[in-house]
Amino acid sequence: MFRPTGILIAALLSVVGVADGVPAEPAVVSGAADRKELSLVVYNDNLALVRETRRVNLPDGKFDLRLAGIGRMLLPSSVIAEPGGGIELIEQRYLYNPLNRSNLLEAYIGRKVLIERENERTGELERREAVLLTNDGGPVVEVDGEVLLEPGGKLILPQLPEGLVAEPVLSWLLESGSAGTRDIGLSYLTNGLSWQSEYVLTLGPGEGRAVLSGWVSLHNRSGADFRNARLHLIAGSINRASRQQYAFAPEMIEMRASLAAKADMGGMPPQAQFEYYRYDLPHRMDLLHNQVKQVELFAARQIRVEKIYRFSGSSRYFHAPVRPQREPVPADVILEWHSGGADDKDLPLPAGLVRVYDKDASGTTWFAGEDRIGHTPAGEKVTVSAGRAFDVKGLRRQLDFQRPTDRLRRVTLEIELINTKDITVTVQIDEPIPGDWKITASSHDWEKLESNLVRFEPRVKAGSRVNVRYTIEFI
Repeated sequence: MFRPTGILIAALLSVVGVADGVPAEPAVVSGAADRKELSLVVYNDNLALVRETRRVNLPDGKFDLRLAGIGRMLLPSSVIAEPGGGIELIEQRYLYNPLNRSNLLEAYIGRKVLIERENERTGELERREAVLLTNDGGPVVEVDGEVLLEPGGKLILPQLPEGLVAEPVLSWLLESGSAGTRDIGLSYLTNGLSWQSEYVLTLGPGEGRAVLSGWVSLHNRSGADFRNARLHLIAGSINRASRQQYAFAPEMIEMRASLAAKADMGGMPPQAQFEYYRYDLPHRMDLLHNQVKQVELFAARQIRVEKIYRFSGSSRYFHAPVRPQREPVPADVILEWHSGGADDKDLPLPAGLVRVYDKDASGTTWFAGEDRIGHTPAGEKVTVSAGRAFDVKGLRRQLDFQRPTDRLRRVTLEIELINTKDITVTVQIDEPIPGDWKITASSHDWEKLESNLVRFEPRVKAGSRVNVRYTIEFI
């Protein structure tokens, strides 16, 4: 009797060759060490343009140039080959049949394998010859005319099948009129490279002043190591005809390193590029697979920030009788500033995460909230939601609801503002108003922001309350 010892795969031979279908001509292998020049153009949405030049010693006549070190997420149809003058590109192949469990078993379907299991009576390991019938849901084998759905034990392959490789290879069939060392150009798009902006907004102990700094986090999950590369970051949303989805293996998700590379960069001034902005890193950088690096986007700078307390209404108060709120609701805390201006007119902000910190009178910094911003041109307003106020609250009541006719409605609303702070604050009340409307009575001035949105901005003194009441008619 056999006792299962767990299913494993043991290959008895090492890898020989690169893949099936490679031309029979002499092969020249070029790895990452042959790179003479390398640049990465990284976009926000998991895409990068890789441009490289390799110095390779080439024979004359026809030969197969195998370019390794290109990563597992290369988009084969995007490859642009520049073999140089006097060299003809005849054919191009992307060779990547990964060396993994599923592909190994798939290659041996219908072929003989060995099953090694422990004999339950003697405790000795025994091997039996079997034929692998399928690997759908697990190995199914035939042994001595019997079909075993769960063979157990260790599944041994007599040799490593051809055509499986650990890393992808780009194969070019070339023909050269003479031998010698040449510079070979190559560019391609790849998934797995991305970047995002992260900002630190530190509020000072005084009102209206803050310090803003910007950082960039670079992520490499492409499967390739890029050393001594020039990096260019593109801020903007490019159009792509179709998007491929990739499932990252667990080892690709775990970050190998996190480096803060601030060193004397002076930031990255943006350059206009088509309808986007380009940020050029001022020094070369290594960006390895499964690595995250942080570099400074721009140095810390003083800005003026406006803190806003805001209540946003609801259209449900206008269409039917509504019960009053039981408890006051905290106001939203909004921070606004302009990206650039007279002193910083060339400061567009790429989309990213803004972390807000507050510095007290003693100089201690406290985390106060975070929000995301979209791509913001220079000089435009930036709005960040920092959280909800503790000492500024509001209570909304529907004082009256009437339907004088089938179409006409008359509604009276009251918003009670409560300020328990020791300073006077201004509160924005934004009311979404439906239909064709008219405010017939109001306790405070208001402003029409949009066709269906009005704003009240009452001042509420320290430790006091203010009631904002208005009546509206609409059809």
